[in-house]
Amino acid sequence: MKTKRFVTFLLALCMVVGLLPGTALAASSAAAGGLGNFHRNGSYQDGMFNDVSADAWYAEGVSAAYELGLMKGSGAGTFSPQGNVTVAEAVTMASRLHQRYSSGKDDFVQGSPWYQVYVDYALANGILSSDDFPGGYGANITRAQMAHLFAAALPETELAAVNTVDELPDVDDSAPYSEDIFLLYRAGVLTGNDEKGTFTPDTPISRSQVATIIARMALPSMRKATWAICHRTNGMPSGESSPVETSCVNRLAEGIFTVHSCTVQPLDNGYVRYTLDYTAPKGLDVGIFDRSTTGGGGGDLFRLLDIPKTSDTRSTLTYDVQTELAAAAAETCIKFVRGESASDFCVVLVPGYQK
Repeated sequence: MKTKRFVTFLLALCMVVGLLPGTALAASSAAAGGLGNFHRNGSYQDGMFNDVSADAWYAEGVSAAYELGLMKGSGAGTFSPQGNVTVAEAVTMASRLHQRYSSGKDDFVQGSPWYQVYVDYALANGILSSDDFPGGYGANITRAQMAHLFAAALPETELAAVNTVDELPDVDDSAPYSEDIFLLYRAGVLTGNDEKGTFTPDTPISRSQVATIIARMALPSMRKATWAICHRTNGMPSGESSPVETSCVNRLAEGIFTVHSCTVQPLDNGYVRYTLDYTAPKGLDVGIFDRSTTGGGGGDLFRLLDIPKTSDTRSTLTYDVQTELAAAAAETCIKFVRGESASDFCVVLVPGYQK
């Protein structure tokens, strides 16, 4: 009896010992997973797709998405950067992103319909709900729906905020998928379509846009960490306002532009308030940028989203910028522009804030 128990003990011990290396390997594999599972293979060459020029704004996104194995061409040496993305294609990319992150593998086997294996995976892993797309998987996906899928494809801990984005011109807290949209803006994955940060949530999304977005999801180094937002009249003032000197570059085709004064005031909520007293022609758009970060182009460090319009009367423009951003801005640029004109504008330059 004792011999039988001893043998049983030895067998159990051998089974436990036999499991240890595999368990250790699994733990080691899990520890080495995550974003470290995404690698560019270096196989992309300029001209590989005859419809993607090397100087296109999306060229780097296409290159990265292709080398990561997350997107392919559309056939016959093309990528179709302006082509729309269907729900099925978006679910496919989100599932590949999730599986690669989770396991380092991409071992999907397509069946009929071709996208079913990706849909099943997305449903099983919380990327997709059965009632998400009542229009079917063959419909074009919207930008908001794409944000919803991609936000669920990675853990929120991998989408840490690198920007401060609390408002957008066309997305508020009541908009569908607003939480996902703001998450990706703050993570530097989304940057909007224009200087105002407009997202156009209900429009179809193009392949070039998706390539850039999915590359930023997989490669944090590609995320835009300089797109923080300044706000108009945010919080209660504290301390005293100090006058600051300005210079003005006036290229307006008509009308008079006058800066009467500009003051700066530290607030008690981590912001600095600038107040510009001015007179300008009616109907100009106003934007706030750090001009020094882009050699005159502006917009990389902070942007004012609540774009006002000027009137013919004397007016006051008040806006707040995060203290650390205001201090880092060597050349704050308040730009008044008539419509989309590149030459009909006035720029007021304000020195950076001194703590």
